[in-house]
Amino acid sequence: MLQHGKFKEYAHYQCLKICDYIKMTRGVEILSMRAEFLKDDLENIWFSYASNIYFRKGKGKMGVVDDDAE
Repeated sequence: MLQHGKFKEYAHYQCLKICDYIKMTRGVEILSMRAEFLKDDLENIWFSYASNIYFRKGKGKMGVVDDDAE
């Protein structure tokens, strides 16, 4: 995606990967968030910050909600 200049699509894909990882490991489903990405001088894209995160507890990968996933 980055080779074709699709930075917005790349950032969206990275957010989906982050949300999926959190859902599998912590049992928390991210409903929406505002994410900030930065591009450095070498054209690398970095996840910098997330705010306005709305989530709900759900079932994790093993079907169990982790009590400290708050």
